[in-house]
Amino acid sequence: MWGMDFYDMVPLRFLIFNKRTRVFSTEKPLEVFPSMFVTHQLNAYNAPDEIIIADMVVYDSHDSYTKYFYTDFLTKQLYPSTARILRFRIDMKRLRVMYNYILRQETIAAEFPQINHKMEQKPYQWAYIVEHPFAAGNGILKINVDEPAGTRNQVFKTESNLVVHEPWFVAKPDSRKEDDGILLVRALDVDEAKGLLLVVDADSMKEIGRAYVPILIPFGFHNR
Repeated sequence: MWGMDFYDMVPLRFLIFNKRTRVFSTEKPLEVFPSMFVTHQLNAYNAPDEIIIADMVVYDSHDSYTKYFYTDFLTKQLYPSTARILRFRIDMKRLRVMYNYILRQETIAAEFPQINHKMEQKPYQWAYIVEHPFAAGNGILKINVDEPAGTRNQVFKTESNLVVHEPWFVAKPDSRKEDDGILLVRALDVDEAKGLLLVVDADSMKEIGRAYVPILIPFGFHNR
């Protein structure tokens, strides 16, 4: 991760590439201040009036990727509460970028967002993200991206001896709602030193079942 360089006082820049014409849509990048370090995207899609919506996890710097190892959060401290989940509105008519917060709180200790992949590049409602990554007793936060007040958000909390990692959404074959499916969540039992797979209802955020494996499975970079 040391190849990820961050430059303070340099604006966040967006390059818009048209996949149909295979040329850039603007002569130069569209910029927005302040400086931000982007780690992951929730989703992006075209909206009316030549607006591009892009939802992202951003930080004020690259510290969370260069100062720590995941073992730090397993043994020493919690993941820093420095992530911001932002919605960028890229206005292709006026050639400007604006943003707002998707969550009520400005910063949060969360990473590894996932959505129903049928909704990629489309307007959507729900995202799932790991709270306090790599910490025992952490959870999965379900976010309604259209309601920053957070009244419809839910949390799946685990026992104090479990560490959950990035969820993977699997839609039901006959699903009608966006959140009609399950989350497959890989986890670590720190007391038993064993891996396990949790199955969580993506609508109610209640556990459906779990299966242990007889060995310790290290965390990968992403779950697929």
